[in-house]
Amino acid sequence: MKQNNVLLHLLETLNSNLDTRGHRITYSFGEAIMTLKADNSSFLKFINMYFADFFKVTLHALPQITLYAITNSVVSQKFRKYLFCRECQNYNYATSLNNHIDIVCQNKDKHSIYYFYDKSRRNITILVSCNRVGKLTLMRFARALIKLLLIEHGALPFHAACIVKNGYSICFIGAKLSGKTTTLINALLNCDCGFLSNDEALVNYTNNLIYGLPVSIGMRLSTIRQFSCLQSLLGEIQNLYYTQSWQSKNEFQDYRIYLRPQHLSSILKCKITPIARIGCFVVPVLAEEIDEVRLIHLSQKEAANYLMANYLRVPFEEQSYLNNCFCVNTREANRIIDQISNTIPVYKLIQNARNKAKSAILLNELFSRISNKRQAK
Repeated sequence: MKQNNVLLHLLETLNSNLDTRGHRITYSFGEAIMTLKADNSSFLKFINMYFADFFKVTLHALPQITLYAITNSVVSQKFRKYLFCRECQNYNYATSLNNHIDIVCQNKDKHSIYYFYDKSRRNITILVSCNRVGKLTLMRFARALIKLLLIEHGALPFHAACIVKNGYSICFIGAKLSGKTTTLINALLNCDCGFLSNDEALVNYTNNLIYGLPVSIGMRLSTIRQFSCLQSLLGEIQNLYYTQSWQSKNEFQDYRIYLRPQHLSSILKCKITPIARIGCFVVPVLAEEIDEVRLIHLSQKEAANYLMANYLRVPFEEQSYLNNCFCVNTREANRIIDQISNTIPVYKLIQNARNKAKSAILLNELFSRISNKRQAK
């Protein structure tokens, strides 16, 4: 009990100091509004670099949640002095200080990260290392909070890549190695469209909007080799910061080069459009044996099955405990997906690397169809 009181006092003092003398920034994205306060301005500059072109900086909006970031090593040591006795052998645990404040500790890449969640005030305090790992941890956590706020307002997260034209989106859904990223890049190069997302998109059926997140784009070498404008990236394979090995269940090993959306936008000369109206969904299917590209309108049942298969039930696995802190109602997903599949068209695009030009023509025709349909309404 005494240790709890000491920790509560430390937490209150630190957050109070950040309120008065810390560096702060407030982001808004759709219905989500979050304020980030930190004791180190370089952390905010780093996060702004990632969030640029996606989240708006606002001065007057009232935040739905506040994130306090503490990077000072001396202060962190004080916390760790009282937290050490709680830690289990693998340094991962969750416990409570009182009825309102929970503590979560995670050990990742040999760095211990502490989260203090004040449920009554909707504040989260995070203790991170004052280095690049700490900056990335804070950025990912802030992005996860924005995502969960959108989910609270009714959005569903999907494993998807999205393009935008004339305010409407085409959203590519499918399993790994189905060709989502290849189809996305082909469209960005040949359909005069903008980039919304490559890995994940949030669909809000209530307001008919789809949201993209500032997530790095992982491109496999097989994808890069198909496009001449991406060949320069192959020289970066030696730099481990840009590459990551990925191994599937069947022991197939591949390498990806990771780019920020802004980097891809610069290479492909396309605009980033993080919010758009829902146009349609497309399921890319690679079929090497075909000579003609085919676009097939799926039945409601088939569409619902594909949407459900690509619905992300755990919004953010690394911070899965946050699902219990927010009003995330996964039970509604089935009903909403049924509504989406009944009203939003879902197509299957059967293609291969030899007929990318024809695929782009069909996607352009699809954009025209969406635009004409909306104008008719």
